[in-house]
Amino acid sequence: MLAALLVGACTFYTGQPQPAPATNGSAGASATAGNGSGSNGGDIAVGMAGDAGAAGDTGTNAPTWADVTGSLLGRSSAGGVVLISAKPDENMLIAGIASDGLWSSTNGGMTWNALGQTGTSDQITNRVSSIIYDPDHPKVFWETGIYIGGGLYHSADDGKTITELGTGTVRHNDLVSIDFSDPERKTLLLGGHEQSQMLYLSTDSGQTWTQPGASLPAGLGFSSYPLILDSQTFLVGATDAILRSADGGSSWTIVSKTGGAGPPVQTPDGSIYWLIDGFAGVMASADLGVTWDRAVGAGIVAGTLLALPDGRLASQTTTNLIVSDDHGVTWKVVSTAFPFPPKALTYSKPLKAFFISADSAEPQIPANSIARYDWDYESQ
Repeated sequence: MLAALLVGACTFYTGQPQPAPATNGSAGASATAGNGSGSNGGDIAVGMAGDAGAAGDTGTNAPTWADVTGSLLGRSSAGGVVLISAKPDENMLIAGIASDGLWSSTNGGMTWNALGQTGTSDQITNRVSSIIYDPDHPKVFWETGIYIGGGLYHSADDGKTITELGTGTVRHNDLVSIDFSDPERKTLLLGGHEQSQMLYLSTDSGQTWTQPGASLPAGLGFSSYPLILDSQTFLVGATDAILRSADGGSSWTIVSKTGGAGPPVQTPDGSIYWLIDGFAGVMASADLGVTWDRAVGAGIVAGTLLALPDGRLASQTTTNLIVSDDHGVTWKVVSTAFPFPPKALTYSKPLKAFFISADSAEPQIPANSIARYDWDYESQ
């Protein structure tokens, strides 16, 4: 079973199995679109640049974005709400505030409560970059972050108690991947923030660490985004390349010279999707990362990619949410315009709603730092 993954502005949620992704040469495999989607719905036309295609109106009953910053309004921060995450198994949102830890809400964002407040809990002071949920143990998750404080934390009780892993060893991290094929969760691979040839590997559940990043080829981008397939098979996104190891990180092969920017998305059928740097599209693999094809061309996504509970892909233009039901070949605008530029995006299955959050240069959390958009994946 796969995990639900939220990274910065990207959320990954496992859904129902889907067919294999389209490869180059398939009908409509090179879709492009630009900004200017407005609040209309419809398919983003294949091959059109700077236009959202022949879009149909969303209708007068379309939902609107609602401000759910709630009781976080006015809290001190060093960068705003840099992450918003939805637990896949319950009505619980987790917000990451820069230098002010994790906060949870179980009423859709009306009120928020600080996590990690037990007497034995470590305090998260980093700028949160990802939260990874254990698919078989719903109360277990891992947090990564950058700048101040530790780079990796773990909770086994829904965030009541948080423990730093790799204290004094791992710092400034974008994403962790865990071997969920192992019931003991022994193998963890951790990517450094804006660092080339920097990976941390643990084979004892985060107690001790080695650095296999030195074996990555030189001259590539930042090795920030790992994906563990099993204890010996790893993928790493290096900004402008995707690398694969079949020997536990001892050696690496470049399997794609495109893609690897941002966190990967893996669906239950084993398909893997990875953003291309510079909003240049999405790469897809149907064979566990051995070979890759472009699923969609330039201009479709603006830095965010996630999988919905039913396996469809969701992303964004610079102004609207978009959804694809054909593995990223074509996209449909599904929301009115964003109330602010999203830093993070997630989808809550229990609440049947998208949530976005915003970073901020203000010293206190302003209004419209978290917004909700109701959208029922089962009927839309």
